[in-house]
Amino acid sequence: ASLIAPDVEGEEKTAYIYPNIERAYVLQPYGIKDFSTEQPNVGLWFNPLTERLTTKTFEQTEQPLSQYEMTYTTPEYSYIKLKAPVEEDELIYDNQQSYFQFYLQLPNQLPERVTELAYDIIKSRSTDYDKARAIEQYFKRNGFTYETEDIAVPDEGQDYVDQFLFETKVGYCDNFSTSMVVLLRSLDIPARWVKGFAPGERANVEGLGSVYEVTNNNAHSWVEAYFPNVGWITFEPTIGFS
Repeated sequence: ASLIAPDVEGEEKTAYIYPNIERAYVLQPYGIKDFSTEQPNVGLWFNPLTERLTTKTFEQTEQPLSQYEMTYTTPEYSYIKLKAPVEEDELIYDNQQSYFQFYLQLPNQLPERVTELAYDIIKSRSTDYDKARAIEQYFKRNGFTYETEDIAVPDEGQDYVDQFLFETKVGYCDNFSTSMVVLLRSLDIPARWVKGFAPGERANVEGLGSVYEVTNNNAHSWVEAYFPNVGWITFEPTIGFS
């Protein structure tokens, strides 16, 4: 029942997950359709705020899983819909204003130059999709550097995004993705910060065929922005990821 859903359903696939460390939640692929596990008396509980799928017994006790299956479809989106102008009444998002307001929140003390930068980046872009793409590409063309060690930490009272955008321009996925979310929200485009994993390393295992090993080295954060008539779309502002 995840809110992450494709605009158009593509090829259906099944992933078989075998966690080395058992957790009481499941990893969600985009376009999730079905879940199953061989462990008895276990169900999924969906948190609409975080969209986490927690595994619990029917007595509501969290239950880690040693194996589970996820059926999903490869998300496909209509480029025509994304590029189409949005009518004013469609910006209300159908009576879900409170839901989307959650994804428009900004710090009360956000420096003005962050919002000014957002408007400078989009300039003459007319659609929200084009604005989001412009922000995504901004980091690739303006002297930013990807680094995971010795990253600057804001001083007390200093804004994390402002420091990255205007002072250091050096960081890892959390810096890039958080900054893009804030820039999008400055333009009144609903956006959310997503933490998960990149696909991992592929290997052929005898008897199992194609296997992907996902480790902490594959941990990653990225961005999703909402567009009326289409839904949530992923963006990758971090240099070096696709």
